[in-house]
Amino acid sequence: MRLKTIELNIDWPDEITLFSLRNYLIGQIEQYGQPLRWAITEIQPLNMKTHSRRLKLEAVVVIPTLDND
Repeated sequence: MRLKTIELNIDWPDEITLFSLRNYLIGQIEQYGQPLRWAITEIQPLNMKTHSRRLKLEAVVVIPTLDND
């Protein structure tokens, strides 16, 4: 296995509540590997009328390898 550091910019849809946000973000990170640690490092408002936002995430993911490391 190996570790990889990633940075993602993810739009926070209006239909995702604050209470559902954690599961939503983990699902987005899992596209790159198994999340080991992650953090929201920035929140940018996109549209004040709709309250849409973009989140910047930094994460460390575990990526399995074919050999038995």
